[in-house]
Amino acid sequence: LCFGRLGCFLNGCCYGAACDAPWAVHFPYYSNVYIDQYAAGEIKPPPQLTMIGDDGRERLLTPAAAKANPALRPVMDAQRANPVHPAQLYSAFNAFLLAATLTAFFTIPHAAGRVFALMFILKGVTRFLLEMLRAEPTVLGPLSFSMVVSIGLVIGGIVLWFAFAAYK
Repeated sequence: LCFGRLGCFLNGCCYGAACDAPWAVHFPYYSNVYIDQYAAGEIKPPPQLTMIGDDGRERLLTPAAAKANPALRPVMDAQRANPVHPAQLYSAFNAFLLAATLTAFFTIPHAAGRVFALMFILKGVTRFLLEMLRAEPTVLGPLSFSMVVSIGLVIGGIVLWFAFAAYK
């Protein structure tokens, strides 16, 4: 999971919400964040990097189209999305801490299956908290899909914790 989230960071997906902290990241032109912020009207690229599509709506030039014109390359390279939380890095660090915690718990006497139950509980709680820093659409009131799943993980983990108590 840790390495997967590092891949998300390098790919620019699973990004965080707007952030003004010193560690906020600015993803480049045509990244997922840039495209989403452009679609939401949060950023306005230079007119040279837009075109009018067949439907009459303004669209971003693809990087390949911008690179085809040598004069547009520096304009494109200068573009950055508004700063966002590096949520992928937070999640990678969280995954590393979860692995360390679960490994430490595994080394002490416990009922069979409780490491699995503890993983559900800890992952559910930390994912719920991390979701507060991500830019995700809501599906159930103020909760994103991942928040709803996280609640299920915590409940399932608690049920498993007590169910595995019999296997001490």
